[in-house]
Amino acid sequence: MREHARKVELLAVHGRPREFLSLQSILMHTNWAVHWVADQYEAMLFLRDHPVPVLLCPEALPDGMWSDLLAATQELGRPPKALVYSEGADPNLVTEVMDAGGYDFL
Repeated sequence: MREHARKVELLAVHGRPREFLSLQSILMHTNWAVHWVADQYEAMLFLRDHPVPVLLCPEALPDGMWSDLLAATQELGRPPKALVYSEGADPNLVTEVMDAGGYDFL
């Protein structure tokens, strides 16, 4: 009998549901369980009740910046590893994310 892989939860923060659906479709047949919220406020509400190990967010959020969300998650008992992404390739932003405690930059 084959054991099922344990699901790894990811919270995607993005104001555009269509992009979340693309991510969900890509990860559908993996061991990732993807949750979606629209902004930083909803992300913090979700994370307080449902700690997840991975947080994926864009550089700019509808209600702040990646750095605001990352700082807010540090107040949680077990903050998630933050993956920040941007459509531009700004080496200064990569350094800033890593220096602020981000896990990785996409």
